[in-house]
Amino acid sequence: MKSQQAMRILFVTLFVIISIPFTSPVQAQSSVWKENRTVTYTGGNKNISVLWADLKDDKIRIDAVLARGKIGATDALSTIVQSASNSDGTAVGGINGTFFNAYADMQPSGTLMLDGEVLHMANTGSVLAISGDNTVSVDPLFVKIVGGTNGQWDWPYSWYSWNINHYYSDSAATMIFTPEYAGPRPSHDFTSIEVDKGVVIKKSTGSFNIPVDGFLVLTKDVNVSKVFEIGKTADYKTEYYVNNYTTTGHAGVSLDYDNIRTVIGAGPTLVKNGKLKADAGAEGFTEGKITSSAATRSLIGITADNRLGMTVVSGVTVKQLGEIALSLGMVEAMNLDGGGSSGLYYNGSYMTTPGRLLSNAVVIKILNESPMTILLNNKPLFFDTEPYVNKSYNRTLVPLRGITEALGASVGWNAATSSITITRSDTKLELKVGSASVLVNGKSEMMDVPVLLKDSRTYVPLRFITQYFGGDVKWIQESKTVELTINDTTQWIEQAKQYEAANQYEEAEQKYKAILEMDANNIFAAKRLAVIYASLSPDKINAIKYYEKVYELDPKDAANVASLAWAYYDNMQLEKAIDMFLIYNEMVPSSGVGYYGAAVCYSHYQKNDINSAVKYYQLALKKALAPAQIDFAMKYITKHE
Repeated sequence: MKSQQAMRILFVTLFVIISIPFTSPVQAQSSVWKENRTVTYTGGNKNISVLWADLKDDKIRIDAVLARGKIGATDALSTIVQSASNSDGTAVGGINGTFFNAYADMQPSGTLMLDGEVLHMANTGSVLAISGDNTVSVDPLFVKIVGGTNGQWDWPYSWYSWNINHYYSDSAATMIFTPEYAGPRPSHDFTSIEVDKGVVIKKSTGSFNIPVDGFLVLTKDVNVSKVFEIGKTADYKTEYYVNNYTTTGHAGVSLDYDNIRTVIGAGPTLVKNGKLKADAGAEGFTEGKITSSAATRSLIGITADNRLGMTVVSGVTVKQLGEIALSLGMVEAMNLDGGGSSGLYYNGSYMTTPGRLLSNAVVIKILNESPMTILLNNKPLFFDTEPYVNKSYNRTLVPLRGITEALGASVGWNAATSSITITRSDTKLELKVGSASVLVNGKSEMMDVPVLLKDSRTYVPLRFITQYFGGDVKWIQESKTVELTINDTTQWIEQAKQYEAANQYEEAEQKYKAILEMDANNIFAAKRLAVIYASLSPDKINAIKYYEKVYELDPKDAANVASLAWAYYDNMQLEKAIDMFLIYNEMVPSSGVGYYGAAVCYSHYQKNDINSAVKYYQLALKKALAPAQIDFAMKYITKHE
């Protein structure tokens, strides 16, 4: 009886075992797992190990992680992965990332975007882009750096840079360095421009001091260095285009990267839209070890059902690696750095051990809770630590620096009072960690939640933003989304420019006026209003009002000085016009326009000072003038001599 019962138990047990699908490499019901698989490609068959992450799980986060948190540093892959763990979640695996100069200065040679901010760029190859909602694509990305000063982004206030956090000895280079830079700092003779909290604080030669709350610009281009003035504002932004891999870099076709959180660049693209590509030469690669040779290679890609896979394969060409990506079901895939850099790490041990320390890695992190999305004026915000709901206070808390900088506010430290200072337009706040008290323009007020510290980051209640900077906040429970609507001059300027482009000048006028009500020192809005009133209304009195406003904000703007002079002339304010024309002559001594304008004023019937008019026309003819101006001046002189 017992033997029959034992046989039945054995039979049932065997049946259960046989009936279970073979999933030994897979951790059932987990969003991250490893799989051993045999793949077929043109070179035969290979047994490979793949690390998978199901991006349909919103607790999965894919990050580009820097060695020791710095550009130009190196560390073990295992250490890089583990460094991404914090109170928000646990990093469980990762693969090596961009190419880097492993035999010299350790500088990367790929594009790196962390938490929506570009920290390095390379406009060859491809990038893997990951959005805030875990959408993945492989793109031919071209990044353009656009610099601005004094709140303006167009000439003569604009400037450019070759790269961010990459040192070049080439005398033609202009470079930006942020506090994340840990690369080479050789002695040099570049002009060094230090920008702290958005303001130019120092210009010198040979310095490599990077402000903690700003950036450093190195350049020998006088046209770049001259736009930076001590005490004036300076900033830069990045624009994203489809890379056409030509000398021009792109043909003006933009890529919408507003919702992109993470970018890691290498290449070439292996698979795009489910089709094999793997054309290294077409993406600007020239080295045989990438274009044609077989080697150990790393790949990363995404399947149609949003599973991200990463693996290391030995002894294959780039094209064969693309074939393997296709065999894994990937519809988008990219080659990463290879050779001694190739490494794959999971759950505390190496699946493939790299042969060197690495510059950066693509890391899989499992968050403790589903993340919330924060939209500022419909644009997603990304932080290096997660916003969270503090259960003690039942309030949503956000990283202070991240949220305030997104608003265009400056954040600083007042050592005398041991307090954090935040300044935006005409509002200045002072706060202390652990305290709910806040000074608003010197007046004490109370928040319902104190300023808290988490993961060495300062957190404030979300409603803090609207409470002191105005606007609205809305919580959408279904998607765990916070919608912040805040008056934002940058966004309003873009709207006003669109009105102008559509010839809707009344709408543009009202928008620019609203900007000046919020920020009385917004020079761009004042300048555009002057142009609208001078050329498009026309309203000479208001034109003068705003040209004078621009002159007050920036007396060195030569173009505005000339415009103000002609506006005075048109309004019969001849003495003021003459003064401004002579000021323009001092500002642009190579141009004859200043003297020419003064001569026109003296020749006006209200003054009829012929001798002065002839004098200034003669002086103007010694300088650069337009043909029509030369002709007019010579006829006047001939008539009155």
